[in-house]
Amino acid sequence: MKNWTDKKSDILAIPLPEHKSGKYGLIPHSVFINEIEEHLDKKGYKISEEKYLTDKKGQILVGNLRLESVGDMEISPAITFTNSYNKMRKASVRVTGVVLICRNGMMGSTEHGSYSRKHIGEKALPDFRKHLELAINGLDEEFARLLKNKQEMKEIELHKKIVSQLVGDMILNEELINSTQISILKKEIKFSEHFKGNSLWDFYNHTTEAFKSTHPSFYDKQHVKFHSYITDKFDLSGSRGLYGEAIEFTEPITELVEEVVDDLPY
Repeated sequence: MKNWTDKKSDILAIPLPEHKSGKYGLIPHSVFINEIEEHLDKKGYKISEEKYLTDKKGQILVGNLRLESVGDMEISPAITFTNSYNKMRKASVRVTGVVLICRNGMMGSTEHGSYSRKHIGEKALPDFRKHLELAINGLDEEFARLLKNKQEMKEIELHKKIVSQLVGDMILNEELINSTQISILKKEIKFSEHFKGNSLWDFYNHTTEAFKSTHPSFYDKQHVKFHSYITDKFDLSGSRGLYGEAIEFTEPITELVEEVVDDLPY
């Protein structure tokens, strides 16, 4: 993904907004740049890689802090966050995972390891600081859930009809993937360098590889929605029922879907 940076000084130099309305609750970018790292250090976590992206002349901030891997050689824990001075994005923090071999993202949908808040009211900053600490305190539990999801996905075998049903549902019903990403997904399914099998975990990484073309400002939303979708459809740990019952795999939804998955190795 383009335009990421590790220059924290440039972000901290972005002027704070001046909102005349008393309803606006300022949450400075410095909370994410400095205070997350302080909380992680207190808990004994070490940051292996940090990257940030700003948009709209610094009005929007997106960041990802990858931590040293703890007990798993495939995924390392991470903290992903967003903030804005123009109210286009909520202030949010989320425990996530990074697949080390390809740097694909893995973002769960449970409430334990995440928090978001609109920039409204004088309590916006103290409320966010409180829940920021709670989210980081729950890092081990939430990351363990992601690891369990990974193992569950590895144990689920897919075949061509199931893949076509999933892709069709994602395109037509959920709008989970755009036309550019469909092309990348098809290529990944056929020629992935690292995920050559036919498990749900392979398909998950084929899809998150396609998500790398998403603008970082919306990167977290797409990942969270996809993870929720997969956990619901396959009844994985942490399923919240946001997408109804497990999918009934019948015939591919349309001829379009059959074209997308034509000649798949499954």
